[in-house]
Amino acid sequence: MLHILLIILKILGLLLLLILGLLLMIVLTVLLVPVRYRADLSADEEKTADVRVTWLLGLAEFRAMYDGSVNVRIRILWKRLFDKKMWPDSDEHPEEETPHAKEAQPVPEMPHTEEAQPVVRTHPAEEAQPKEEEPEADDSGIMEAQEIRTGIPEKSENRKSDKIRNLFGGLKAKGKSVQDAYKSASEKIEKVRTMISDSENQETVRLILRQIKKIIRYILPHRLKGRIRFGFEDPALTGQILAAVSPFYGLYAKTLALEPVFDEKIFEGELHLKGRIRVASLLWPAVRVLLNKNFRKQLRNLRSR
Repeated sequence: MLHILLIILKILGLLLLLILGLLLMIVLTVLLVPVRYRADLSADEEKTADVRVTWLLGLAEFRAMYDGSVNVRIRILWKRLFDKKMWPDSDEHPEEETPHAKEAQPVPEMPHTEEAQPVVRTHPAEEAQPKEEEPEADDSGIMEAQEIRTGIPEKSENRKSDKIRNLFGGLKAKGKSVQDAYKSASEKIEKVRTMISDSENQETVRLILRQIKKIIRYILPHRLKGRIRFGFEDPALTGQILAAVSPFYGLYAKTLALEPVFDEKIFEGELHLKGRIRVASLLWPAVRVLLNKNFRKQLRNLRSR
């Protein structure tokens, strides 16, 4: 009996270890297997785009293509969960009928109903006879009708006034809720500003900024090549965009040719990029920030207020 019980416990232990191993393998797969993305864009003679996001050696894939219309596909293993053509060209829609085409269409003949109705003609002598006077209505009936007529508008006016009061009441409540939300948000922003300006928190702020820079640099594609020639009617706007992309241009200066044009509106070129993102690489900077004692302290203070 004891031997059988030990065998059962051994089997249960092996099953538990197998389940824990499977869970650990799934967690490590999600954390360590990267999500790969690539994009091929062209804006020369024809505008085309092909964007792919794959995971786990292509077993899961998201793909979006543009060649005049947008095609979106989502696939897991061999099964396509979504495959649809979106935003097609106007040429693919049936042409609307022009006014000339509508006029050219034959109009179906409708049956003449006037012929079926006999036309009654009266004698001139009969027309000359005076019409009989209608009997006068009773004053009581007139008074009742007036009461009914005057009662209906009063009820409708009361309903309209109730609706207007309810509408103004709802708008007032919404305005108050928006005002309260704005007030609480401004108070939180002021608290954050006070915390940042404190000398004791400067090191924590620098740590957060360093980790954010690492995340942004990690998300950016590790391979990027191509050429871009762009310009706008306003030269100042072209200069502003050039200044905005200049911090990242140093990373791809050898493989990316960027040519601004200040005297005409133009956008052409081609771009090819590849990149990968691991969940663990995104979580590690967040963990480093959470391990900071001062950050946890200020976070507790911010929640308690």
